[in-house]
Order: sequence, then C-alpha cells, then structure tokens
Amino acid sequence: MISSFNHDVVLDFAVYLDFAFNRASAADNLDAVFQWLACQAVRKQTAEPYVMMRGPVNDMYHALILNTSHYERLCDTYFGSPLHYTPVNATQAQAIKRAGGISYTIDCLREAFGHKLSPALQLWIAEYQSGSIIASAISCGSNDADITSDILLGISDFRDFWEYTPQALGTA
Repeated sequence: MISSFNHDVVLDFAVYLDFAFNRASAADNLDAVFQWLACQAVRKQTAEPYVMMRGPVNDMYHALILNTSHYERLCDTYFGSPLHYTPVNATQAQAIKRAGGISYTIDCLREAFGHKLSPALQLWIAEYQSGSIIASAISCGSNDADITSDILLGISDFRDFWEYTPQALGTA
C-alpha cells in the first residue's frame, strides 16, 4: 500500500493540520495505519471488536480518510471497498476494553507483523501495559453493518453515533 500510491498529499495534509509534527512522523504514522488496515481487512469475525486507539495513528487515519478520493482508490485497490470505523464515546470505549477489544487488536497486530510492527503501534503495546490506552473507534470491515459493533455496543451504523453522543449534535 505504501509503495504503490503516492501519499504526498496525505502526508502534507497531516502536517498542515498538526496531525503530525513533520513529514517523517506522518510517514511513520501512515505506515502504522496501513498495518492496522491490513489486519482489519483480513481479521476473522469474532466476539471481540477490532479497534483503533486514540493518538497519532488515529489522527493519521483521519488525515487519510479526509482525502476521500485517495482513500477510496486505496481501499478499492486493496480491499474491494472502503473500510469504515465507528467512533465511540467514553462509555463504549470502556465496554470495548472489558470485552477484550484492545488486547484482541494488539494481539492481531503482533501476530501479523512480529518484529516488523510499526513503532507507532508498538507504543500501543506500552500504553496497554500501563493501562493508559483508550479505544477511539470500532472497525467496520465493509459498508454493511459490522456485527461486532452491533452486538457489543448496539451500533449498527455510523449514524447511530449521534444517538449515543448527543453532545455532538450541531457540531458537524
């Protein structure tokens, strides 16, 4: 995914929006996003949610998604359709943690990439071990409802986020 597309627009955008300190850190975080996406695309449906964590990798994913045509071409090329995720609130983040979603996600990444795991994702391991890691979103592997998020949190569609997060109304 890294070598077959020119990601300059995404890297520059991430730096411009302060999602990354500089192009080098943006590139490192984009590598982490691609590792996370690759695991999300091939994960087996389980009772544990596959999640994104708060922090620089999440910020970089936002920079990628906000470049919609680039993100769509990338996903169409490698996954067949865009990979979505559903933001979660603090209560849902705790439910994800209790359900084992954070450890499941970290285990998937470790198993897939081993010693080649991105340094940004290795920080997730350290944050997990210290208890400071927080989920920011639950993955949705296709345009259809993600069964894990629906079962765990009752969120079958991104639009449901607004029902669970009423303070966000009027901020779009």
